[in-house]
Amino acid sequence: MNNKDQIHSLLVSIWAIQNSALQSFRGIFITVEAILISVAIVFLTPKANLSSIVVLSILGIFLSALWNRIVQNRGYDDSYLRWQIVTLESGEPVSEKVLTNFKAWQDKSIRQKHRALSSHDLGRQFLPSFTRKILDSCLPVISLGFWIALAIYYIVVS
Repeated sequence: MNNKDQIHSLLVSIWAIQNSALQSFRGIFITVEAILISVAIVFLTPKANLSSIVVLSILGIFLSALWNRIVQNRGYDDSYLRWQIVTLESGEPVSEKVLTNFKAWQDKSIRQKHRALSSHDLGRQFLPSFTRKILDSCLPVISLGFWIALAIYYIVVS
């Protein structure tokens, strides 16, 4: 096995782990949000305990923001690794410092990651797709909207 094959194998291994983590995080967040929303709906009575609803709303808002940030970052990490794999497969050189470069990538902000992918011909094909934008941005925003609306509803009704 030559050096290029070793780098390719390492990139694919790291990508598989990161992709699995991304899918797990999505599943965890969606499940937890669904449970919290179900619990909140159970409290939808005129005599509901306002403090319970406030706590649930704060938890839901926090979780929505956390979900958005973690899943978007993990999505860009997944894109970076796929970008590096395709770059190597196209014959362009990639650094042998696979893990060091990946850790440096993870330290970047979402905006920096987006700019880096956008500025490279091969990288652009790994910008978030429509489906990924829906999963990674719209669902957390919809969830956030639900929690804000629920908190406002209970404040007005109480």
